[in-house]
Amino acid sequence: TFMQRTEGIILSIQKKGETDIYASFFTKDFGKLTALAQGASKSGSKMRSIIQPGYRINALLLPLRSGHYRITSPFLLKSFNSINSD
Repeated sequence: TFMQRTEGIILSIQKKGETDIYASFFTKDFGKLTALAQGASKSGSKMRSIIQPGYRINALLLPLRSGHYRITSPFLLKSFNSINSD
């Protein structure tokens, strides 16, 4: 297993526990997938403002045994906030 950098649009998010988020997003390289953003719900987390529905991000993905991925080093490319407000 290896990390791969890709970009994608976050379709939805779901909290897992107190600090983690599962993000469903559509990527340029892998199609639709689910990825874990560990610690993204913590106050003060840099990921908290980036892992949001309608955001286009670039991130490293690490495959997990569960078949999901873990998001690391994400950065925002574009926000499509107007999609969320409709």
